[in-house]
Amino acid sequence: MRIAAQSGFESEFLSYFDTVSVKERCVCGKAMSGRSRIVVTDVAIDPIFSSDVRGVLLRANVRSVQSTPLIDSSGNFIGMVSTHYGRSGGPSPDVWIRVDELAAGFLAKIKDVREATSENQ
Repeated sequence: MRIAAQSGFESEFLSYFDTVSVKERCVCGKAMSGRSRIVVTDVAIDPIFSSDVRGVLLRANVRSVQSTPLIDSSGNFIGMVSTHYGRSGGPSPDVWIRVDELAAGFLAKIKDVREATSENQ
């Protein structure tokens, strides 16, 4: 998995997380392998992270994070929506609605593109 869009991160973060696999000791890797949302409310103490990953996140001022995998109707992994927070505690409840709406919108758009592509072939 690669970063396709982001806002606010600098080169160390972007270089380190340029490519993430299911083997990575990070939130995206765990969400990808488990095919479910992962929330880390305190990056500084959560055991999911290796010391290298934790260091990169803390230097990027990431104190909490959530990753939501995008799974299509056929069960295929499509991508990930992750949000990072400069405070511990994770996202507020209203953020879940927006993340889920964003994920549903991505999946609907991908479905539309796939259907249009198959109709044109």
